[in-house]
Amino acid sequence: LVDLAKEAGYSTSWLMNQDVAVSLLAGVHADRMVYPHMLTGLFASRSDLDGSLLPAFQEEIERRGHARFIGIHMIGSHWEYYSRYPASFERFGSTKGLSFISAFSLKPDQAVVDAYDNSVAYTDWVLGQIIEQARQLAVPATVIYFSDHGEDLYELDGSAGHGSAAYTPHQFDIPGFVWMNAAYRASHPDKVLAMTQNATRQVRTHNVFYSVADLMGI
Repeated sequence: LVDLAKEAGYSTSWLMNQDVAVSLLAGVHADRMVYPHMLTGLFASRSDLDGSLLPAFQEEIERRGHARFIGIHMIGSHWEYYSRYPASFERFGSTKGLSFISAFSLKPDQAVVDAYDNSVAYTDWVLGQIIEQARQLAVPATVIYFSDHGEDLYELDGSAGHGSAAYTPHQFDIPGFVWMNAAYRASHPDKVLAMTQNATRQVRTHNVFYSVADLMGI
């Protein structure tokens, strides 16, 4: 998508709060690459909070000139869940005492579930901030979100984490949405109608390329 956007005349940026190798090995090379502040921390499953990318996102949407494609690769709800949100988002119960091995202890632990729920609440907040910044733009803009995988929780699935050999619904049934600002809706009512008509249909991540390209007018 980054290469396609560049070929179509978009200025591109890629904001990362994830393992940098994932983006680079996948061939992501944007005009501007924003890397995590804590490169060494990523190898210990520690990273900055996803909200740390918001200032860079604000800088990108304030640039004038070319149409812009901005990719944001967040850490989201990867284990260790309790390290993915600030203390103010500990809303579903105390997660005190959790450690790296807590998710794989082979016994139900409500604290792990609470930590996961807290991390999802924080992701909701970050996405809300991105949408509100895009809402202020006078030019057409969309915010497209999807997760690359879900997570199993031992209390719900009898297994934990992701990447296991067995199919589990929680790993494969992932969230996604397309949000459009007022300027985009006014300029492209046909695309709004198509999105609305297909909102309840099942899609797969390999459909994303074509949908995003169409939203960008490519």
